[in-house]
Amino acid sequence: MDAALHIGFATTGATLLVTVGLFAWDRAASRASAKRELKRQLVARVLDAFESSTRSLIRPAFVQAWTNAELEYTLLLPRLLLDLNGRDRFIALWMHRQIQLMRLAVTKRERVAARAVVAERLIEWNAGTRKSAWFAQQVREDPPSSRFAVPTPTRIRQFSRDSWAWAQLLAAMAAVGVLIKSVVSK
Repeated sequence: MDAALHIGFATTGATLLVTVGLFAWDRAASRASAKRELKRQLVARVLDAFESSTRSLIRPAFVQAWTNAELEYTLLLPRLLLDLNGRDRFIALWMHRQIQLMRLAVTKRERVAARAVVAERLIEWNAGTRKSAWFAQQVREDPPSSRFAVPTPTRIRQFSRDSWAWAQLLAAMAAVGVLIKSVVSK
């Protein structure tokens, strides 16, 4: 009976050990899966903003004058700060600086290229080929400015790049005005 009792305790102990081990493994796997999904969702949000802000660049200049394509990215910053843990928060700070650089771009090509860099780096981070430490290093080398403003010469250059579109709009409005005047005066 004594041997049977020892075998029973050993079997129960082994079963309990295997059960606890499987539970711990399942929790670790679930936690890792949740972390991967959170990263995927964050990157998907950034890609959605990239798509939206890039599409806004193809609008006519007179519509763009009342929109801010970088606003999509700016609205992501609080979410990134909320969702990223301490080590990964440098990603949000890096993105903050990238938004500032986007605002300095003069041509549409420069604006799209700046957005593409953000999307590419975050996709690399999601895939694991770019580590969080890279973002931290970038922030240390070029931190976001707390008092950022687009310089007036840059704003003038940005506006003048769209002057041809504005001229086309004014010419179209003038043509419509002449057409209406000719129809009304008959």
